[in-house]
Amino acid sequence: MKLKIAVLILLNLITSSVFAWNKTEEQMGHFIVIGDTGKQTTAQKEVADSMKKYCSQKTCDAAFLLGDNVYYAGMNSADDPILDIVFKNYYQDLNFPFYAILGNHDYGKLSFSLKKALFQLEYSKRNPQFIMPERFYYKEYENLVVAFLDTTRMMWDKDISAQAEMIEEAKQMALASHKWFIVVGHHPYLSNGDHGNAGHYDRVKLPYFVSGKYVKRFLDKFVCQSADVYFSGHDHSLQMLPGEQIGCKSYIIVSGAGGSGSDLKVRNQVDFETTNPGYFHLDVTTENLSITAVNANSEELFNKVIHRD
Repeated sequence: MKLKIAVLILLNLITSSVFAWNKTEEQMGHFIVIGDTGKQTTAQKEVADSMKKYCSQKTCDAAFLLGDNVYYAGMNSADDPILDIVFKNYYQDLNFPFYAILGNHDYGKLSFSLKKALFQLEYSKRNPQFIMPERFYYKEYENLVVAFLDTTRMMWDKDISAQAEMIEEAKQMALASHKWFIVVGHHPYLSNGDHGNAGHYDRVKLPYFVSGKYVKRFLDKFVCQSADVYFSGHDHSLQMLPGEQIGCKSYIIVSGAGGSGSDLKVRNQVDFETTNPGYFHLDVTTENLSITAVNANSEELFNKVIHRD
C-alpha cells in the first residue's frame, strides 16, 4: 500500500507539471470546495458562473470536488460522455484542477457498483482538469495536506483498513511538515440536512449500509482526533458546524450545494447554514484557515477563521 501511494504521488507530480496549471501543488493555498454538482440544473450553471466571477476577483488555485459528480446512476462505460456534459461543460473555463472523490450516485442506483466508480478514474486519464488517481488518496499542498476518502465504500464496510492506512500516512506527513491536515469525504459527520448525522442517516439505525454506522466509526477514530477540518457533501446545503459539540476536534463543513439546495432541520449546533446553492472558498496560510461561504451570486455569506493552536 505504501509503495502504491508513493507511485501515485510521483505520477501526479508529473501530471501537474505536464499540464502546467498556474501553480504546482506545492504552491497551492487557495481552494474552492464544492459537492453534488453533476445534475445539469439551472442551479449548477449559476454556481459555475459564480465560481468564474468569484475566482476572477479572488485567488483560486484548485478545487476539491466532493462526489456525486454524475447523477443519478454514475457512468455507464469508460467512454460515456456524461462527465464531459456535467463536469467539463461547466468548469473547463476555470483554469485550475479539480481534485475529485466519489459519492453514492457515482456508484450507481444502489451505490454499490465498483465498476461504475472505476469509470471515473478512467475519465481522469483523459481530462487533466479532473484529478482522481485512485478512489482514495492524499495530496500535499503549500501549507496543507488533504486526505481524500471514499466514504461510499465505507458505507458497505469496504476498504476500511486501506483507507485507515492512507489517512495515517497523510496525517504523519502533515505533522512532519507542520502543515494543516484536512480530510474530505462525500458523507457528512454532522449535518442538519435531510440525510443527517453519520450513524443515523435518513433517521434509521439499520441497516448499517444506510445508517452510516461504519462511516461514523471511521470518522470517530481516524478523523475527529487528528483533522483540523472535515469537508463533505451529500446534503444539498452549505453548513458550518463545530465538531466540539460532540467531542470531535475537527471543524465540520457540509458543501453539497453545487447543483441544488434542499431543506434543513433543527438537529445540531451550527455557526452558519443556508439552503441556497453555492460553495466554500478556503484560504490556507501557515497560521490560519479562512473558510468563506459563497452563494450563486458570488456573494460572501459567512466567514470562519481557524487559528493554529
